[in-house]
Amino acid sequence: MRNKKLLSSLLLAIVSILIALTPAQAHPGRTAADGCHYCRTNCDDWGVPYNQRHCHGGSNATVPNAPVPTSVSTPAPTTPIYTPVATPKLTPKPVVICSASADYTCPSNCTAGNDSDCCAQKAGYAWYDNWGCYPVTAGYCTAERNNTCNSVCTAGNDVDCCLEKPGYTWFENRGCYPQSEATCSAQRDYTCSNECTAGNDYDCCLEQDGYTWYPNWGCYPVE
Repeated sequence: MRNKKLLSSLLLAIVSILIALTPAQAHPGRTAADGCHYCRTNCDDWGVPYNQRHCHGGSNATVPNAPVPTSVSTPAPTTPIYTPVATPKLTPKPVVICSASADYTCPSNCTAGNDSDCCAQKAGYAWYDNWGCYPVTAGYCTAERNNTCNSVCTAGNDVDCCLEKPGYTWFENRGCYPQSEATCSAQRDYTCSNECTAGNDYDCCLEQDGYTWYPNWGCYPVE
């Protein structure tokens, strides 16, 4: 009877020692060689923070948590900056005007009759101030009175020949016209008389579409 009590007491003591040696926070999971591991299952039920390394077997020391991987942020795409391209400015085409003054150029849209340089390029012709392009033989002809009408001259290129023609008179800077056109003028007076035309009156010329008056040589198309 005494042996049975002694045996029961011994067994109870062993069980008590084993219970005392078992950690109060024991939970499932394999441990490393040092008796420690990370909690990743039902950690809240065991009172252990998730991913915290802790030890069993009597050691209450905790190990720093394993580093949590950090996510790498992808930078937002940048919007390209649009730089406007300057539009080249177009240079307007120069307006070519035929001239009674020598500039050593005969534009393609001019003729010997309205440009002194084009006239000089025409064989046997020369430009005479105030009346235009005529054959070189007309050099004896002049817009100045010398009381002589040379045989190579006409009323159209010599003032004396003009005055010899009945009913005609010489208009300075314009030439020989009928006397009835005395009211016609190379000066702007804002009147185109019935007896005048675009060829002998400044205002009549301006009334004709596409024409303009050029001083010293008359009415020509606008170039």
